Amino acid sequence: MLQAPLQSLQQSLRQRFQRWLDKRLPPSREHMLNRRTIFIFLSPAGYGFCALLLLLFVVAVNYQNNMVFALLFMLFGLLIVSLFHCYMNLSGLRVSYQQAANTFVGDSVPIQLLFSSDASSCFAVRCQWQQSVAVVSVEPGEGDSLAKGAEQNITLHVTADKRGWLKPPRLLIESYYPLGLFRSWSWLAVEVQALIYPAPLASPLGATLSDNDGEGEAINVPGSDDFYGFQSYQPGHSLKHVHWQSFAKGQPLQTKEFAAQSSQAYVIDWATFSGTSEQRLSAMCYWVLQFSQQACVYSLLLPNTQYGPGSGEAFKQQLLRALALYPASGG
Repeated sequence: MLQAPLQSLQQSLRQRFQRWLDKRLPPSREHMLNRRTIFIFLSPAGYGFCALLLLLFVVAVNYQNNMVFALLFMLFGLLIVSLFHCYMNLSGLRVSYQQAANTFVGDSVPIQLLFSSDASSCFAVRCQWQQSVAVVSVEPGEGDSLAKGAEQNITLHVTADKRGWLKPPRLLIESYYPLGLFRSWSWLAVEVQALIYPAPLASPLGATLSDNDGEGEAINVPGSDDFYGFQSYQPGHSLKHVHWQSFAKGQPLQTKEFAAQSSQAYVIDWATFSGTSEQRLSAMCYWVLQFSQQACVYSLLLPNTQYGPGSGEAFKQQLLRALALYPASGG
């Protein structure tokens, strides 16, 4: 009888806590841990330690034993010192997003983060998402791998569960240093720039060819020997195609384009696939990869939008981006 109300209450509390976190720790590409972003409380071992202190207090008061009082005050002082050291171990730690790879739904996305400490050395700090754990620095005695002013790259993996821009869950950073009596932690919302494409799904293509009424159209095809024109040089272009003669004359750096005449091109048409919008996008993604691997000339038809015909790596990336960012309510 009480299960449904309890679940509703728990969900309400989680949503309220999430809204509070979003206000206190908004998403950012770089986070600095300080008194506003660090939480600290007793660990399970700390609860046991406090129970011991309470027992010593009862014994000391009951028997009026000065030695027990001295032991009690010494252990209580140790607890207070541990509290400040646990906080200072995370204070000043900087977490910066570096890079992440574009991939497909269902794949593991490697996300590279940079950890640096501006205030002091950090010990035994752990960071994790739900399916990935990494140790930023090792236990004392094994060497300090994150000293003051030092930097360390950490790669964590997150499973991509939906297409579009990747939004990983909050990053948990925690430490029990130095005695394990306190746990200091923070929940960071890291802005990640990674695009998730639909998961490729093998499906029949249906109608596959378009006809240009016998009039050849110049299509940029890798490996063709027919000169087509010039374009501005972009990083990644082959140096063999750079037009050095014009560059020697003081003109901007340009590369030669080569094209082939083609009256037919493969068509990946939204209307020829069946199923939900996500299933159609997955099927179209599969054929984009297939035609790109075979160096074919092809085009892609989405509702109210046409891409191509074209070919090559840049064209493939353009289509994958279009499929990844296609509105979820479309189709």
